[in-house]
Amino acid sequence: MKNNKGFSLVELIIVIAIMAILAAAIAPALIRYINKARIADDLTAAGEIVSAANTAMTNELANDEVMKAPSALSINIGASSISINSNYSNFTSELSKTLPNGAKKKYVKDGSNGYTLKFSNDQFYVVTLGGSKAGTMLNPSAAGDYAQ
Repeated sequence: MKNNKGFSLVELIIVIAIMAILAAAIAPALIRYINKARIADDLTAAGEIVSAANTAMTNELANDEVMKAPSALSINIGASSISINSNYSNFTSELSKTLPNGAKKKYVKDGSNGYTLKFSNDQFYVVTLGGSKAGTMLNPSAAGDYAQ
């Protein structure tokens, strides 16, 4: 009698087929979880940006700048910097100080160019700058729209 050590080719093919079926079943769920995590991260970043903007408004000069022409405020927060708008230099300076770690790569996701901070009706808004969801409002939270 022969002492067989190892697996036959048929057994290996069956195992590989089973693994392929399991991977195909699990992949869509994994992709959904990854997308949910990215959305949550973007919404968290938008909340931090709004919080930093509200903190920056405690500076009297920054507050005066924003209140003079609130609808014109549009500041881009990108990978390495915050855009400087000459009309809002004090506000931009304060915002740069209060954002955690400045405006590092954390605020740029999935090919996006970053976020835009706007002010209207006594409230800050954060919208996406680029990528497939460009122009989507993130704060006040629009998580349902953003997830679609």
